[in-house]
Amino acid sequence: MFFSMTLPHRRGYLILLQRFIFAVFLILSFLYTPLFAQEPTSYPKNLDLCDTLLRQSSRLLSKRLRRPIFPQDTLHLSVVQHEGSWMLETALFSELKTAKRFRAADSLRTPCKLTVRITDLATRYFTAEGQFDMIAREISCALAATLETNDGIVQPLEPILQQYRDTIPRQTISILESKQYSFAASSLPEAKPNFWKQILEPAIIILSGALIVALFFLVRTQ
Repeated sequence: MFFSMTLPHRRGYLILLQRFIFAVFLILSFLYTPLFAQEPTSYPKNLDLCDTLLRQSSRLLSKRLRRPIFPQDTLHLSVVQHEGSWMLETALFSELKTAKRFRAADSLRTPCKLTVRITDLATRYFTAEGQFDMIAREISCALAATLETNDGIVQPLEPILQQYRDTIPRQTISILESKQYSFAASSLPEAKPNFWKQILEPAIIILSGALIVALFFLVRTQ
């Protein structure tokens, strides 16, 4: 049985096909560039996270010093030189209410000396498994501290370790880093090849757009 399609039917099928391809085009475009992606500014910057971890570490150190190991009222605070020692010193003076700055000549009559050293302060990136456009970020902070009296008693305190982990878009790295500080930046892991994201998906979007344009002119000529 021979089936012939009339012109109105053919035009109707072309219009339906055009709408179907247009719907596929919209869906793929949405998946390729998510409309609800988190804005880069909503992710905390590396330097701010380092500062937060140093403040949390200083708060923990302050709680440990409340134990009656050394009952003196005043501490001579000494922060070992580090690229981020300025942030640590600010955090310590805000948390340790009894800490004071002393001149070198005053060191002999200082009741107790607290020496704090940053042993780790760094930003690291890792590949986020199954997420081509995302990077796993880790900010780490570690402090070592000792208390020393004028009579030579040295009391090492338990090390303090703090970490922060999250997942961020790869394209936001340059915005979130502070290149002037080595601990607030790091090298990125090489992106793994992704055939769907890098080749197939863009090709389908381009082809769908071309078909929509072609069908539009074809429907108009019918």
